[in-house]
Amino acid sequence: MDFIWHYWLEIFFGLIITYVGYLYRKVNQYVKQIDRNEEVLKELLKNTIMDKYTKYEREGTMSLEEKKALFDLYHKCENMGCDGLIKDLMDKIKNIPEQDS
Repeated sequence: MDFIWHYWLEIFFGLIITYVGYLYRKVNQYVKQIDRNEEVLKELLKNTIMDKYTKYEREGTMSLEEKKALFDLYHKCENMGCDGLIKDLMDKIKNIPEQDS
């Protein structure tokens, strides 16, 4: 009986350690996927801001609502760690005149 009890504990703890290792790898995969998704989202925000800047710089004016929406996007991008290029674009966007309604 002691022989069975001894090996049963080894097998049981071996299975638990294997399962914990499996869970660790799965959580690590999810964390890496979240990081990749955050990078993609950051690039999409930057691209949207650059596209809107190009559009409204060419037009010469932009609506107040669009300016507010761009600043909301900028603050979200800034919270995610966007680079200084976007800050420079937002400084230029501040200088684009607003449309007369």
